[in-house]
Amino acid sequence: MTPAATDFVDLKHFQFFCGSGGMALGFNQGHARVGATQARWRCIGGIDVSPTAIKDFTRLSGVEGTVLDLFDYDQFRDFHAACVDKKKRCPGCSNTGNPPVGWRPVTAEDIRRAAHGERPNAVALSAPCKGFSGLLNKRAAGSLRYQALNRLTLRGIRLMLEAWADDPPELIIFENVPRIRQRGRDLLDDIVHELEMAGYAVAETAHDCGELGGLAQHRPRYLLVARLKAKVPAFLYEPQKKRVRAVGEVLSEMPLPDDPAGGQMHRSPLLEWRTWVRLALIPAGGDWRSLEGMDFSQVGIQRTWHAGVLGVHDWKSTIGVVPSRSTPTNGAFSVADPRQRGVLAGDRRFNNTFRIVRMDEPAGAVTGGGGPSAGGQAVADPRSGTSWEGKAKYRVTRMDEPTGAVIAVSSTGNGAFAVADDRPPLGVVERDGHVYGVSGWGDAAECITSATGGVGSGRFSVQDPREEVPSFTNLCRVEAWDGPSHCVVGASRPAGGALSVQDPRWGGGRDGVLEWSEPAGTVQGDSYPSNGAFSVSDPRVGMDIDRVNFRTQRHYGVIGFNETSDTVSGSACCDNGNWSGADPREHCELTPNHLIVSLPDDDEQLDPAPIIIALDGTRHRPFTTLELAALQGLPWQLFMLSPMAWSGRGKGDTTWREHVGNMVPPPTAAAIASVMAHCLLLARAGVRFVLSAEPIWVQRIALSMAIGRTDERASA
Repeated sequence: MTPAATDFVDLKHFQFFCGSGGMALGFNQGHARVGATQARWRCIGGIDVSPTAIKDFTRLSGVEGTVLDLFDYDQFRDFHAACVDKKKRCPGCSNTGNPPVGWRPVTAEDIRRAAHGERPNAVALSAPCKGFSGLLNKRAAGSLRYQALNRLTLRGIRLMLEAWADDPPELIIFENVPRIRQRGRDLLDDIVHELEMAGYAVAETAHDCGELGGLAQHRPRYLLVARLKAKVPAFLYEPQKKRVRAVGEVLSEMPLPDDPAGGQMHRSPLLEWRTWVRLALIPAGGDWRSLEGMDFSQVGIQRTWHAGVLGVHDWKSTIGVVPSRSTPTNGAFSVADPRQRGVLAGDRRFNNTFRIVRMDEPAGAVTGGGGPSAGGQAVADPRSGTSWEGKAKYRVTRMDEPTGAVIAVSSTGNGAFAVADDRPPLGVVERDGHVYGVSGWGDAAECITSATGGVGSGRFSVQDPREEVPSFTNLCRVEAWDGPSHCVVGASRPAGGALSVQDPRWGGGRDGVLEWSEPAGTVQGDSYPSNGAFSVSDPRVGMDIDRVNFRTQRHYGVIGFNETSDTVSGSACCDNGNWSGADPREHCELTPNHLIVSLPDDDEQLDPAPIIIALDGTRHRPFTTLELAALQGLPWQLFMLSPMAWSGRGKGDTTWREHVGNMVPPPTAAAIASVMAHCLLLARAGVRFVLSAEPIWVQRIALSMAIGRTDERASA
């Protein structure tokens, strides 16, 4: 039997708040088949306020994205209200708080142009979630800036309904953080009302995107799904849940961090030395709280070397493979050489180096490099030499003999022009040979005269047997607390006598630390730690106590290689959540730069990153940006070869991580797009009901008796 020809249906989707295109990439991968009909999705456009995000979207989605600011006038002014007081220039409003010249709110016609004149079958909206996120404290979330950002959720829905009012999209998916249910309940009620008035059946659900996409992270998200009842009477079923994988299943497929093959996004973050040590001390599965109460005196860092590093080969043994970086600190690339250059008997290659030839033996061959270090090119000459004839050079003439002839160059180095003068120096009167004399301790001193000018005037020195001079025994001396002081004189200073005291008191509380439960002393004008007991042993966490998230978000958390990651956010870094892993793989070969010869300062940033093996035998290290992208389900191989439009964003990874964290994971979007395509194919085939074991997302009639539902809302 000849198989039936396959019909292909081209389904189109449009993206509001498209970001870097994670949702669009996933939708393009979605597909479905009903009988002989197959459906695939094609992106017809997307809008976002970020030009760099639109560059990424264009390359990931395969269609040109459009930069549009969806604020209305009130939202723009509220969002930029604080810019007036900012010192840093805001290019969006020039620090006026008002829109720049030529700015206007987006219209429905702008939306249709961004879709390149085509009509979508499905619209996805992933509005900014910062104002709803639990990472933002309640006070900041209530500010004008973030409330303006939050209102984009409703404005996006209204623009979408207005743009295609004559032929609305069959399906709508609205994605955001779970906390929108609390912080944006009024906005959600307005959105549901608007959609229901336009003829949509609406369901609000909460899902783990990690389960829908089979990711290596748990990513709880709020999903609002709407189905146009007039066009799609069939039920829209939920995607089938998949196994959430361990981070090791994803990371094992990737190169090790800092491997050049991984590209720019696979670099280890630059961290302070103390942060690396913290991560090494935190056990896998723990976070910063594991450091509380730890006895650091029992913990140390041991420098380890790979086998063979600084190795020395025996003279008769063979060496291993010679790699491109053969240095002593990189392997066994030294040798115990038994030869002694120039001394070993029989080795005549160097026997003449610095050799002295006797006067009665022949010299070696005279070569172009003739010199003492090049062979036996020096001689032991017994002659005094012509310049020394007469033996007068540096000669000292006695007082009772004549000198040689006085010539023009009469100097000590040129003849016998020095004399042994036995007379006393000028102005010194010899007294019985006592010039520079030293008297014994028990002898009488010489007569003191006006010519006593110093030790050169006579015997005016004494041989003192005492160990110390009484007048200086008290210099810089410190008296005991319970002993008397010496006489106080005009020059009462430590260098002038025993004028210091050993005070057992400790300054009445200077640098004192109070217990948490005891009262402080009197607060004075100079209330500093060095001026009294003005410090306290605070048992609380040294952060804003209202920021409960610091105690619950597992900062400095280390994930086991077989564990699943939490939600990858745009601010993912090691000190902002559990974004480090205990990697058991053998890391790249250590270079001399990785070997810590001396411990760095606590705040010193190390490049390249040190490799510290923790007590569990793994390396606790932060995830690289490429690894976070892989945990999000992005095609990391593509980013590894070329970081797409992201390569022009500077050396830091902050923007990269923000765009990665804000993305809807493509595998999750693909799963959602596939069930939507299946639903649309059924609707086109006229099918109104299909038996399925999967939960119903959006149903025409609430079948609470027949189908167990966990959704909070369902509309007819």
